[in-house]
Amino acid sequence: MTPAPEAAVIVPAILGVGLVFSAGAVVHDTFSRVHGQRWLERIAALNGRATGVTALQGMEGAAQDRGGLRRRRTYAVWGASALGLAIYVAIGAVGNFVGLTPWSEGVAWVLALLLACSAGFGVVGVASLAVAVRFRRPPPWARRVVGLTPMTTVPRSPSPGPRLRVRPAGVRLLGPHPVGDRVVAVARFVATVWGLCATSLFGFLATRGLIPQADTGLTVEADLVVPVQVGLLVAFGLGTLVARRAEMVGATVMAVAGAGLAILAGIQYPPAVGVGVGIVFFVPAFLRWLAWQRDREAVHIRRLLVVTVLLVGGVWFGADRVYARYFGPAHPETTASALPSSAVEWVWAGGTSPHQTTVVAKLRSAHGRVRVALAEASDLGDARFSAPESVDPGDRSIVRATFEGLRPDTTYHYAVEADGRLDLVRRGQLRTFPDGAGSFGVAFSSCAVTGSNGAVFDAIRDQRPLAYLAIGDIHYANIVENDRSLFRKALDRTLASTAQSALYRSTSVGYVWDDHDYAGNDANETARTRPAAQAVYREYVPHYPLTGDADGGPVFQAFSIGRVRFLLTDTRSTRTPQAAADDASKFLLGREQERWLVDELARARDRDGIVVWVNPNPWVAGASQGADDWGGYTTQRSRLADVVASYGLTDRLVMLGGDAHMLALDDGTHSQYSTMVTKGFPVLHAGPLDRPPSPKGGPYTDGPFLEAGQFGMLRVRDDGGETITVGLSGHTWNHRTLVDRSFTLRAQASP
Repeated sequence: MTPAPEAAVIVPAILGVGLVFSAGAVVHDTFSRVHGQRWLERIAALNGRATGVTALQGMEGAAQDRGGLRRRRTYAVWGASALGLAIYVAIGAVGNFVGLTPWSEGVAWVLALLLACSAGFGVVGVASLAVAVRFRRPPPWARRVVGLTPMTTVPRSPSPGPRLRVRPAGVRLLGPHPVGDRVVAVARFVATVWGLCATSLFGFLATRGLIPQADTGLTVEADLVVPVQVGLLVAFGLGTLVARRAEMVGATVMAVAGAGLAILAGIQYPPAVGVGVGIVFFVPAFLRWLAWQRDREAVHIRRLLVVTVLLVGGVWFGADRVYARYFGPAHPETTASALPSSAVEWVWAGGTSPHQTTVVAKLRSAHGRVRVALAEASDLGDARFSAPESVDPGDRSIVRATFEGLRPDTTYHYAVEADGRLDLVRRGQLRTFPDGAGSFGVAFSSCAVTGSNGAVFDAIRDQRPLAYLAIGDIHYANIVENDRSLFRKALDRTLASTAQSALYRSTSVGYVWDDHDYAGNDANETARTRPAAQAVYREYVPHYPLTGDADGGPVFQAFSIGRVRFLLTDTRSTRTPQAAADDASKFLLGREQERWLVDELARARDRDGIVVWVNPNPWVAGASQGADDWGGYTTQRSRLADVVASYGLTDRLVMLGGDAHMLALDDGTHSQYSTMVTKGFPVLHAGPLDRPPSPKGGPYTDGPFLEAGQFGMLRVRDDGGETITVGLSGHTWNHRTLVDRSFTLRAQASP
């Protein structure tokens, strides 16, 4: 899936939080400038200055007096920064939030808040630039605007006299100071040391990828996370240094950078983690704000504390909403109870045929003698066992067993025996495939957040499918390092999930990856993760025969159920980069995989039956240079469409897809990209399992349907005759059917 450009989303979001922080500080400062004892005390100083200047220099001199204004370059820098920030955040907010689907009330108020803050800072930025340009005689309106901000040294006077600014020398608050000089000195020292230490520590962690980071491609591309974190840390460090000369400016920069780091930390993890990171950076910013407020009354200090607490609470609320919207469950979770801990962490089966199946399991600890038991009886009586093996400790505690000589169309139960004890807590079952014509159902879907525990997996299990096809993005780890342990951990979280593990233990599973479970968003053959991804796939997945060796190679594969041939294509690890020119040298499926696919289609042409092409990425899409779907690979798409047509398979083929967060069906009206026929083959996309919905590709004859917790069903009715009836339907986690179409396909081999 290709979302809006990642930097264009996260940067306006972080800067938007900065605008909210800054707006809060400005509102507080403005309120204190026109209200209370501080206002009364300073009015005397203002009027005294105005009277003196008027008496000595006349009205003309009073009009040119710049008392209370800061230096010219201060207004130039501040004005350019405020105006540029306001424009950038406004454009980013509109461009990213307006396009979100479905629209929600939450999106509306966030957009309104960001636009309101942007407008306010835009006005202040224009006024500051006007003061900088006409510094010798600033426009009265501009002086009034900047007088409401911390960019003047005294507040605007509401008296009828000249509106002048002056720093009243020697004027102090009446009564005792709420914050003594010693406290201020200690606060400044602690803020400086704390800030520099936090910058150094988090900088060290960020460069090593140890700060909590995004677990998704929806906001920040994984390769962009560390540079953004380092940039925010640099900004925080500069703010710490600037605060020694300009406390308000430095403290605000520190708070904004801290908020950004909190957002990045809170993307994947619960809000408490993000807020905890934020507090580390808010503390020195608050201390600087406290020192900046040193001459205020106690009520102002209390207000500052309340505002800070509210801002931290706002970050908590925002992190919670962001986590829930993008990274938490997208639909209700399962009501099933988690299984008690046992020797086996997870187990699943695949690579199934009429006479064979493979079971793969992970154990929680090392064992000297491990076997897998398989039997027709549910109590595993008279079970047959795999050859015993030892299991090493650590993340490779994997046992794999392949059983041959099984009976077709028969239910088998399996469990793992560790050191003589059969683990019946996590036992599974599957049904071998029919040997010849037969009717069956296969469920499929794609795109689930890492470790999803969604109710959609229960709904799939309720369909009692003969097999389940995971068509990519089984997790969203977005791994960017060639580190096998990272892929193992991501799959461990996925396979141990209560809802997912129950589904995987109930049927045979076929799995092929997409981008987020292979590398990062829109990944291709250049991904650094490819060797690790290919190796761990072979360790963890009960797959059908693959090309390559034990440690590497693409994961395309094929199997048959009765007279239906399933072709699972790998659309990532042999893909040419999206930016390449769309010509004969550009492959979404690599050269080797295209040859394999064409050979499979040729064999299908010469025998009875139909073909189900499991293709994760959208086939139906308009031509678009650089696109991640088949619209960016139109040359190869046309070439393959011509092969399908020339082999007479257009009315003998069905395509199943994932990737896009939607349910959508095309009856062949829009799926035709060959020059040889006028109508294409049926295509059904199913997803998302547990991600926010979004459309992709099209147009389609049915849909897209945009909900979370969706999956597809392929139902085959085959009595061995000249045709096979295929039902394609889309369902939701709460058992609603969104689309249901039936197609009669020719099953006879081409003459």
